[in-house]
Amino acid sequence: MTALPDDVYEWDNKGQVITGFTQEFLMNMDQYSNCNAMVIPNGCTKISDGAFNVSRNRFPNYIHSLSFAADSKIESIGSYAFAYCDFLTSISLPNSLTEIGENVFYNCINLSSVSLSDGLKSIDTYAFAYCYSLKSISLPESLQYIGNYAFTYTSLTSISIPDKITSIETGTFNSCMSLSQISLPQKIESIGKEAFYKCSTLSSITLSEGLTSIGHSSFAYCNSLTSISLPNSLQRIEEYAFTYCTSLTSVTLPDQINSIQKGAFKLCTSLTSITFPANLNWIGNYAIEYCTSLKEIVWNDLPANWSGCKIQEYSFVNLPNYHGIIKSTSNSYTSSQLLEWFQNKDESGIYQGRGGCTFEGWQIPQ
Repeated sequence: MTALPDDVYEWDNKGQVITGFTQEFLMNMDQYSNCNAMVIPNGCTKISDGAFNVSRNRFPNYIHSLSFAADSKIESIGSYAFAYCDFLTSISLPNSLTEIGENVFYNCINLSSVSLSDGLKSIDTYAFAYCYSLKSISLPESLQYIGNYAFTYTSLTSISIPDKITSIETGTFNSCMSLSQISLPQKIESIGKEAFYKCSTLSSITLSEGLTSIGHSSFAYCNSLTSISLPNSLQRIEEYAFTYCTSLTSVTLPDQINSIQKGAFKLCTSLTSITFPANLNWIGNYAIEYCTSLKEIVWNDLPANWSGCKIQEYSFVNLPNYHGIIKSTSNSYTSSQLLEWFQNKDESGIYQGRGGCTFEGWQIPQ
């Protein structure tokens, strides 16, 4: 490895923050073509926003690695600092670094090797987004926060989330289509919108007790997902959370779930059975639409659900193999038996059930 000399870097007035390359270096880059590495020198505590961003400065195409002096004191790297640096293939970050800012390595398309610092606490929004060549990364136990879309469109094959992380943010692993294994800590409380959207090789995931919500489209288009275990602590599944999980065969919703939002299991074409808890009182539009293999709905303690229950229009549509059988823990209800639970339609065409239960657009099977 041959590193660029220290005098090619431009500093702030205090001599602590590197703001980019010097103008002299940018005008004479070809003279340094025997170098293949950047080693950030001692004394630097921060790299400023956009310092080496290719859209702002020219970045030498012969530089393939980034590292820091052995006793580096750097604490943070500003947003877009190395964005679009196409020729970077490896980076090694020092233990002094606690924060990676927004979009720092955004679209570094050839970056394949990343060594993170042991003291790192935060990886911000889009930090490694569109690093298409990144197949693996080890997250340190010190890490407390991973921002929105931090690893979207990478080629990660597996990931282990450290114990101090309590939520998976919006789109963190969106479209990581090679991601087949995920290890989540016990303290995860929420999974954000599109967190694992289009993780198309993910076949299974274990969600721990303590998780209370699964966000909009969190696992949408995870079409290799065959099974998922939902913890008893789970209270809410947002819209389209599992839509187009075409390999998912069965789902049992935990007791605390009282609502299934719009399109939650839409187009789960391999789903043959779904179990609803006794507390369920809201089923949104298209919740299980086009579940073309669905044959059975198990609704625990079914008669107790009618009071205050609401099923929106089109909740149960396009289910060619579903034959109007809803099972409770002790009874099965065929189409003719279901009729006794309904009263007449009201003026707007909504069926009124016992105990004030309403079924918007409910089609009583014949």
